[in-house]
Amino acid sequence: MGAYSYGHDRWRAYQYGPRKDYTKRADTGKELVNVGKLAIVRQAGKAWVVDIEGRWQYLPQSQVTVLENGTATMPRWLAKKYNLQEIEQQG
Repeated sequence: MGAYSYGHDRWRAYQYGPRKDYTKRADTGKELVNVGKLAIVRQAGKAWVVDIEGRWQYLPQSQVTVLENGTATMPRWLAKKYNLQEIEQQG
């Protein structure tokens, strides 16, 4: 076995401890936002097929809630991923 085999102490996980330079970004998180009316094409398994800018995109039902008035609630990161505009909540 060579010096770089998998059993060598150099490759043991967490040998040097956890990363100390890693910090979570402030803009990530699970904040829910309302987006405008989505053009829902159909339901496919556990996803909504939505027409966004002329392309069909799959949005997971576990992350997206379609409200009675046609708007949708989803995490902010998912809305940013598909460039969906946030609407202000009324009330």
